[in-house]
Amino acid sequence: MLKNYLLVAFRNLLRNWSYSLINIAGFALGLAVTLLIALVVIDDLSYDRFHHYPDDTYRFLTQNRATKHVNSITSGALTKETAISVPGVIATTRVFGFGTLTLDAFGAAENEAGIQRRVLGTDSSFFKVFPAFKVLEGDPDNQLTAPSTAVVTREVASALFGDEPAVGQVVEGPDGNNPFTITGVVADCPPNSHIQYDIIVPAIVNEQNRIWWESWDNISGHGYLRAEAGIDQRNLELQIEEVGVLNGLNEQYQPRLQPIRDVHLGSSDFHFDVLNFGRSDKSQVIMLSAIALLTLLIASINFINLSSARAVKRAREVGMRKVVGANPRQIMGQYLGESVLLTLISMVFAAVLVELTLPLLTNFIGKEPTYTLTNTPILLVYVLGVTLLVGLLSGVYPALVLTRFKPVAILKGRFQATRQGVLLRQVLVVFQYSISIALIASVIILLQQLRFVSSMDVGYEKEQTIVTFTFNQQLAEKRQAYLDALRTLPTVEAACSSIDMFGFGPWGRMEGRGEDSETGLNEISFYRHRVGAEFIPAMGIDLLAGRNFTRTAADSGQSVIINEAALRALDWADGDPIGKRIIIKYESGLEESRTVVGVVGDFAVANAREQVDAVCMEYSPAGGGFVAIRLQEGAVESAMEQIETIWSEFYQDIAPFNYVFLNDQFDRQYRNDRNFMQKTAVFSALAIIIASLGLLGLSSYNAEQRRREIAIRKVLGSGEGRILLLLTRDAVKWVLIANVFGWIGAWFVMNRWLEEFAYRVSVGPSPFLLAGAAALLLAISIVSLQAWRAALTNPTTLLHQE
Repeated sequence: MLKNYLLVAFRNLLRNWSYSLINIAGFALGLAVTLLIALVVIDDLSYDRFHHYPDDTYRFLTQNRATKHVNSITSGALTKETAISVPGVIATTRVFGFGTLTLDAFGAAENEAGIQRRVLGTDSSFFKVFPAFKVLEGDPDNQLTAPSTAVVTREVASALFGDEPAVGQVVEGPDGNNPFTITGVVADCPPNSHIQYDIIVPAIVNEQNRIWWESWDNISGHGYLRAEAGIDQRNLELQIEEVGVLNGLNEQYQPRLQPIRDVHLGSSDFHFDVLNFGRSDKSQVIMLSAIALLTLLIASINFINLSSARAVKRAREVGMRKVVGANPRQIMGQYLGESVLLTLISMVFAAVLVELTLPLLTNFIGKEPTYTLTNTPILLVYVLGVTLLVGLLSGVYPALVLTRFKPVAILKGRFQATRQGVLLRQVLVVFQYSISIALIASVIILLQQLRFVSSMDVGYEKEQTIVTFTFNQQLAEKRQAYLDALRTLPTVEAACSSIDMFGFGPWGRMEGRGEDSETGLNEISFYRHRVGAEFIPAMGIDLLAGRNFTRTAADSGQSVIINEAALRALDWADGDPIGKRIIIKYESGLEESRTVVGVVGDFAVANAREQVDAVCMEYSPAGGGFVAIRLQEGAVESAMEQIETIWSEFYQDIAPFNYVFLNDQFDRQYRNDRNFMQKTAVFSALAIIIASLGLLGLSSYNAEQRRREIAIRKVLGSGEGRILLLLTRDAVKWVLIANVFGWIGAWFVMNRWLEEFAYRVSVGPSPFLLAGAAALLLAISIVSLQAWRAALTNPTTLLHQE
């Protein structure tokens, strides 16, 4: 019996090869897209889950009581004292990101290239808080305790020393500076960790940076804690807040905790989140998950629709089977077996497709996915379950319908698809196209938002501006001469230098208050921006009041220029701020008074997700390592040649000529959003293709079902155009209905996503109209193709077959 079922199933597959191909291809593609999205989503959800105590490990946050902004940084003193004073806290650790460092093994040949790796500075308790970062070599309980020592990853140890033991080896920085001894080798940092490191060095506290590590008035670093199991998070927060109050923590700071498992996806609107590598957000995961689910639904609906539609054509076969003695259970077994067989074939193709496209997925998401089908077999179990369910559903409906009809009626040709069956297929088509329209509209809105943030007025000139780098001491010694030479070039509009630059990571911070305010809640946090005298005019920043810095000793350490956001924060917006004084608190802990000499327009320090914050600009006589050069419009090529010549005159023997266009650097801030748009666009396009495959199969089936009607109409004089209109009219009607549901879904979802941006595009009717027009054009094209083929068929041939 089973052999007979399989034989009949394969014969039907081959006889109706075009429908079988559409069915298998559509469902296989749907499963593959779902699996690929699942790998991306699982990777995001897996961040920081590898820790031994993910439910009891937290990151310190600080909420500003006045602005309600949440910062990912905290007080170093609070982090340290929490471990001492709060019961149930096992350990805390303070962490600073020190950027990258070029390293060589001590005594390496001068012509050997060093390696550049990420450096973290932290306490000796780091491995107590994060025991999952396993120490492989060296004493696990005695790391990061002595100056000029470091722990490196296995990868760094191998890159520097090959197969030789790394513990006890000496590593030095560029030019032989800052040698340190390796005391331990730690396992390579997992790719799904928000903390990324290659080298870990111990915290070095001195008079210049004491405020980072030990101040109660300043929030500068990152802090983490591990608590005993079962301790309530809110109770911990209250106790930490009490510790802050008892020790004089700045009143404007309210300590908060964030479970480490939430850091990757739950920090999209946090400020100073510089250690959160690969940061994403929940809305992206939710949207991608929705696309995966909808794609699977579309593929499943296609499969069930086509399977049930094609089953009706086999009514005579069922009638003959019933005449020769087949019972309903045997007929149902045949249909269910064929459906399940088709879905299993689709699943095999889907798995192969996923494995073949994994390299593309790696490039697509910018890293190798942590989970694949080979190392996550549970995914295949879920997929097998879905496959069997779809196979059963697609076989049950036609089997139940056909087994209820009398064989005499079927064999006389009086069997027709039920009205309920036709209505069900129409509802499913509307559902499919609603999803497709919503996806198209969402992608258009995503593109509009990214274009908006890329072209919005950021308050400074980022077009036609390049940035070169003069951080090395030898480069800094010739910086002023280099700037003066650049300003003589006819293709250069302006040149300036600064310690911080737009788009290049977080700026420094400092606390301050107006001269008429007391300490505590009246203090505000400023972005600290140290610039050369030419910076403001060179960058095209609007000077609204007062004057610019001058190259005088009076401005160095005496004067500041603030932005409009700072005016509002200081409550000076209604008066004249020029000449007023701000009390600034610096890293050393000292308070110094500065005179406001100018006010500039607001400019974007961070990205469009964050409101413009208060900025306090200080004059730096020596400038800074960033050198910005604004070029004349239309003279970029010649300007670049001239600038490179100037660079060679000053720095040829010191450093190669490297530069970055400022607008490109600005756009990099939206790399995550751009990647998200690309993922959404690609996966949405695949979902639409799957929906189109289903419509192609159904339109072909409908045209075939109405061939007798088409033949009679042609005999009675109807032309191809009228027949074409007849067959496409229903498809247009259902797509127009689908527009309503698709527009509502897209509007609701995309408005929620846009709420994450402080600066966002207004959602108008154009995305929805374009999406509806695209879906309508696609549906008409697919249905018209099948209708045209049917209309061109010779009516004599059709009626003879009947």
